[in-house]
Amino acid sequence: PLYVVLQIQSIVTIFVAGIVLIYLDIDSALSALFGGAVSVISSAAFAIIVSCKIGFAASDTIRLALRAEAIKVVLTISLLWAVFKFYVNVNAIVFIGTFILIVLIHSVALLVTDNTNKR
Repeated sequence: PLYVVLQIQSIVTIFVAGIVLIYLDIDSALSALFGGAVSVISSAAFAIIVSCKIGFAASDTIRLALRAEAIKVVLTISLLWAVFKFYVNVNAIVFIGTFILIVLIHSVALLVTDNTNKR
């Protein structure tokens, strides 16, 4: 399910950037792309870490999930800082708005079913 959510996040990011490009300017569209990319990259890091199963004990699973979430948070904060630090023409409203939208889409993972058991 996480890989499906990553695809949905990427598609929505590109769609939002296209809409912003039509109505605003190229800097705003790049801001939207960066806002979505921050969330997609941190979600991808989370998915990669969670997919590396260490053990089957509950404590191992919880430890892995907490480690993945901690790395996701640190990566998100670092990427947000990097965009504001190095991209001087950032449109903050578009950047943060797209970031929040894409973070909310991550909750779709709870609704996506795993169809690996086909009849």
